[in-house]
Amino acid sequence: MCKFISGLGLKNGDLIVSKYTDSHEDLIDSLSLKDMENNLFQRLEYSPKKENDFIGEYILSFDNYKEIWVNEELIKSWTKKFEVIKNKRVITKNNKILMGGAFVLVGDITIKKLGNCCVLLNAGSATIEYADSATIEHANSATIKYAGSATIEDAGSATIEHAGLATIKYAGSATITKD
Repeated sequence: MCKFISGLGLKNGDLIVSKYTDSHEDLIDSLSLKDMENNLFQRLEYSPKKENDFIGEYILSFDNYKEIWVNEELIKSWTKKFEVIKNKRVITKNNKILMGGAFVLVGDITIKKLGNCCVLLNAGSATIEYADSATIEHANSATIKYAGSATIEDAGSATIEHAGLATIKYAGSATITKD
């Protein structure tokens, strides 16, 4: 199963990732690599050493098996590149707007607006002022002031002050008002 963050490592040290998916198979299909799969790339995962500890230490691992051509130099190169990507996706400070891609909000932070197609993972205790058309997978104890037309897959114990046209799949013990 693909984890946060998944990618394809190439023999030349390049790393292919997408801000829209952590699925190796979707990435391979989108690049039409299926027919060229013969040991041309390594499926990689870069994820927290401790589950859901997004600001802690990360480890690089191989999905299923390690290709015979993978060496320490490649591993170091891919790890550096994954670290740059992680630093853009794990948000620990207040932000005016997050647009397009997958983000993890950590801590008691405020995001003014989530732009279209933004996927938010594990919102924690963050405040989201306007969710627009984002997909929020785990709201936990977040406060969402205006849900807009967002899809909230697991509201947890979040407070959603103005649900608007939002789709809420699992409300949990969330507090939801609509107006």
